[in-house]
Amino acid sequence: VSELYVFGGLNYRKGEAAGFYRLPFQERTVTDIYPNGFLPEIHSNIFDQSLGAGLRSKVGAWNVDFSNTYGKNSFQYQIENTLNASLESSSPTSFNSGGFSFTQNTTNLDFQRLFDVAAGLNIAFGAEYRLENYEIVAGEEASYANYGLASEYTTTQGDTVLIPDLTGPVNTVFGPNGSARPGGAQVFPGFSPKNEVNAFRNNIAAYLDAEIDITDAFLFGAALRFENYSDFGSTLNWKATTRYKLTDNISVRGTASTGFRAPSLHQLHFNSTSTIFVDG
Repeated sequence: VSELYVFGGLNYRKGEAAGFYRLPFQERTVTDIYPNGFLPEIHSNIFDQSLGAGLRSKVGAWNVDFSNTYGKNSFQYQIENTLNASLESSSPTSFNSGGFSFTQNTTNLDFQRLFDVAAGLNIAFGAEYRLENYEIVAGEEASYANYGLASEYTTTQGDTVLIPDLTGPVNTVFGPNGSARPGGAQVFPGFSPKNEVNAFRNNIAAYLDAEIDITDAFLFGAALRFENYSDFGSTLNWKATTRYKLTDNISVRGTASTGFRAPSLHQLHFNSTSTIFVDG
């Protein structure tokens, strides 16, 4: 007898958070758009999707489970009630500031059997293949760019000219208080193409697990797991565990193990850029 199973889910969440209030007549505020200043808002759009499918069956006396599970989470920033001060009065008040996503697909093959040894011996072993992808996606240009920056050049006639340059060192746009206007969406400048990431990793693993009830009260278990990460190499880990029942309601347990988990792709590759002006 074989059993086919399928499960999955879709989820959408919307979040809203506010930054610090931007006062009027500052370099961060364009009073033509917000005469009384403004409170910028970070809106988040979070999507989750997952789908798992598998087949359970028996091969001789062994229980066999073959399955594949796919999941993805994406997080997108939408900045509202804001502006890019370097655009001054022509600035939009809403920006797509980009975001990030994580995708994982896992394929498993597991075997399990109970043997009539002592008070019961359970043996399990299996293998896993996992593929992961982490992405950072840039937002629209106006969400991160400073349109008031320029580079200085000297012409053949000896004249000095300023050429607009999103990475230039010279500020050309200033607020009513005399300070240079910052670029990007206020409260959260978006991810730029320099922040973009599209990183992959695969992982192959195999395990062996055994648990034996030496008596009705005394259990002992041991497990080995081998893993090979495409970016971190191989690791072999073990676990030993035991349990003794003092009574039907009281047990004593103990476990010793080693372990290794490679840093996640998020930990390795997340990056963002922020700018802080000090004394102008």
